[in-house]
Amino acid sequence: MLVNILKVNSVNTDGVCFDQDAMTALAFMTLKMNGESEFMFYRNPSANTTLYICQGISRLVYEELIGL
Repeated sequence: MLVNILKVNSVNTDGVCFDQDAMTALAFMTLKMNGESEFMFYRNPSANTTLYICQGISRLVYEELIGL
């Protein structure tokens, strides 16, 4: 999982939340020979469409804002 790679590289993941009912969105990009690009997105539903405030995230944001 991506979160494990972040942890191994000393990235704070305290605010990471998981949604067992949603997948990660996927983006597909094609580049035509003339340089024109097209994008397709797969979201059925994806986690970014089901965001909610996780328990404890408000504290993390607050502490960051006031510089604790």
